[in-house]
Amino acid sequence: MVLSDTLDGDWITTALSTTARTHAIGNLAGPHYDEVRRITEDRVARIRTAVTERLTSEINYWDGRAVDAKTKELQGSKPKGGFTSGHARNIADDLQARLERRNHQLDEELDLSNQPPTVVGGAVVIPQGLLDRLNGERTQPPQMYAKDVEEVDRRAVAAVLAVEKGLGREPTEMPHHQPGYDIESRDPKSGDLYFIEVKGRIEGSDTVTVKARQVRQAQNTPDRFILAIASVPEDRDAEPSVRYLLRPFQDTELPFAAVSVNLSLPKLLAESVEPA
Repeated sequence: MVLSDTLDGDWITTALSTTARTHAIGNLAGPHYDEVRRITEDRVARIRTAVTERLTSEINYWDGRAVDAKTKELQGSKPKGGFTSGHARNIADDLQARLERRNHQLDEELDLSNQPPTVVGGAVVIPQGLLDRLNGERTQPPQMYAKDVEEVDRRAVAAVLAVEKGLGREPTEMPHHQPGYDIESRDPKSGDLYFIEVKGRIEGSDTVTVKARQVRQAQNTPDRFILAIASVPEDRDAEPSVRYLLRPFQDTELPFAAVSVNLSLPKLLAESVEPA
């Protein structure tokens, strides 16, 4: 493997044990700890308030019962309900002990500690361009690739315009921002307009991406929409070959939030016809 020496280097261990851990401490563990602490403090405060109010109310009640029972006992009469002052005092003391235990438990929940993260695994992402360069293959920078795409699209549209003129129609290339299709072609005999979406692909490509708005345009005008596929040779002097798909998306159901769909180019070509 061309990257075996690189992947065997000490830098990978250092990246995992030091770089990744340092990044996690500064950017992940700290904010996570702060968030957990805030949530815990809010929850404990609410619980403490509710527990204190409830148990304090009960303690005050039994304190009052103990005082009343003691007064009646000193007067030689029996308290209501048969409760003695000692019994009422024991209940009040038990409630006070419960309140102290619950507050101690809540204090323990607030005793949070921020432990350093442990790295359990990692992944090395290798750019395809690096592999191509190491294998001695020629690679292009993104700006050159973009220019190639524009060139393929230009040649494809030009080829379809020529086909339409050869069919006796009057094609007009739409502005680049035109939604739904690339060419509007008029039949001078019938006056019918055809809406043509052009997909240019270098010979050997496998897929075609169609935007959702183009699919909807085809479904809205099924008898007038044409999906033109232009296979563009790498030789710039060679003419692209053009095939037409009629009613290409009549059975297509787009997902609600779909932006585009990827289609198999060989399957589309198998269903295509000669322009006519």
